[in-house]
Amino acid sequence: MEASIGGAPHDKPAVGRTGDRGETGDPAREDRVTETSSGSPPLDRGQLQHRAIRGALWTGLHTLVSLPIAFAVNILLARVLGVEGYGRLAYLTTVITLAGVIAGMGVTTALIQFGAKDHAAGRVSHVQRYLSGAQGFRLLVSGPLVALAVVALVKVELWLLVVALVFGVGAPALLGNARPALTIENRTDRTAQLTMIGNLLTQTAVVVAVLAIGSADSVWSARVIASGVLLALPLLSISRRYRRAVLRPRGPWTLPRNFWRFAVPTGIAGILGALTSNRIEVVLLDWFADPVAMGVFSLAFGLAGHVYAPAQALVGPLLPAVSGLSEVDRPAVRHAFLRTSRVTSAIGGLLVACALPALAVLVPLIYGVDFTLARDHVMALGVASGVTLVGSPHYAFLMARLGGRRVLWISVVTLVVNIGLGLLLIPLIGVWGATICCVAAMLARTVLVSMGEARALGLSLGDILHNVGGMVVGILVSTLVWLVVRDAELSPVPVAIGAGSAAAVAHLLVVRFARVGMSPEDVHAIVRGLPSWIRRPARGALGLTAHYQRAGR
Repeated sequence: MEASIGGAPHDKPAVGRTGDRGETGDPAREDRVTETSSGSPPLDRGQLQHRAIRGALWTGLHTLVSLPIAFAVNILLARVLGVEGYGRLAYLTTVITLAGVIAGMGVTTALIQFGAKDHAAGRVSHVQRYLSGAQGFRLLVSGPLVALAVVALVKVELWLLVVALVFGVGAPALLGNARPALTIENRTDRTAQLTMIGNLLTQTAVVVAVLAIGSADSVWSARVIASGVLLALPLLSISRRYRRAVLRPRGPWTLPRNFWRFAVPTGIAGILGALTSNRIEVVLLDWFADPVAMGVFSLAFGLAGHVYAPAQALVGPLLPAVSGLSEVDRPAVRHAFLRTSRVTSAIGGLLVACALPALAVLVPLIYGVDFTLARDHVMALGVASGVTLVGSPHYAFLMARLGGRRVLWISVVTLVVNIGLGLLLIPLIGVWGATICCVAAMLARTVLVSMGEARALGLSLGDILHNVGGMVVGILVSTLVWLVVRDAELSPVPVAIGAGSAAAVAHLLVVRFARVGMSPEDVHAIVRGLPSWIRRPARGALGLTAHYQRAGR
């Protein structure tokens, strides 16, 4: 069976092989053996395809259900909390998120990469070893460090601080490895189902908090409590053998040396990357600018991410699938890289073209006139987020070949760009300084990751540009439409509808004429992995973005 992530068929895959090498040329798994243990058969390329597409389907369904709810709750928060309260909520969320990333030191990333490879090859005992050792790390290292950071940086009432420590620190330390275990099993469909349930419960808690108390601190606490309680759900869904490993932590020193050689540089890179991807600009605005600027930027940053949630649904299931594919069928990786580039670019480009300008027009109507300044920032951050979306699958390929040192180098460069421009521009031009430094950091990271992986796979710049043409077209159309409708003195609703419709038609026509969309082979490979009841409408919808040219250029 042709893998939807792998392109054309190849010779019979070599399963359970050793000798794969990382960046340094040393064996990437020198501490592991090659036999399939515990009687678990290895996964073949067809199984990886099926699980990746099923995961994308359920993640897409989760997105369709959760995104409107999250959007509505976000509107409620903005209107009840106001610009300053909204900025305060963003600050509290950023602090605890960064604390978790810093304390994690790349262990979860390494757990997923090493675990997904060994699970795909049938080496169950090795996966159990990783899960137990990583759980011990959470209890002995990560949890205490996050607790110290929360106590030092989060200034809230005492009872709210206790809540944060119990549910935001204690619960992840005890149960945090259950969700990575699902990912290791390549069961991203179940992860999406649990996430959908969790999102509904979390948003309900947030609504109750904002209506009953009406403060940023109470909303933050409600999110922390709900997130901590919901960590128990994945524990009930993972296989019994992996559940036992999660519940029986071992010392982190039991993890193999090559695990730490990947985890440490990747963890440092993750810390640096989190500073640029988790609204560190909010912290800088808190230092140099006023609370209004912090609220405007936070809203624009959040909206820019909402636009691409449907396309991002296709990316998450690729992480374990690509790791498994690199283990059992390395020749298929190049085809997978090109295919994922075309698919995310085609879908993401359409969203950039039609959704972004329409959403920017509606910002004052939806969130209130106090957020009018956020319109241009939504456009700027939205375009940059679109480029980042195309590069997101490429990061999965970098992780699959255990490129920890390159990830670290890219993160250092990105952070220098982000913080350097932020310190220079935010004191001078406020919120626009934050937007510029955020956009520059996102673009720098994407270009470095994508071009590095293209070189590793023997692809030229022309190959890359051709396969991401859908996003290029989307950015051009979106910018042109925004310049036309930005200052229109008409009711925003018909303007938004007209702008979105015209942009969608223009994008689809240009993509087909320029032959830069998905290929028919891409559409066929995706549709074939979907349930029968959705294949016909999915084929028609995806076919709108397809051109008639042979895939794999």
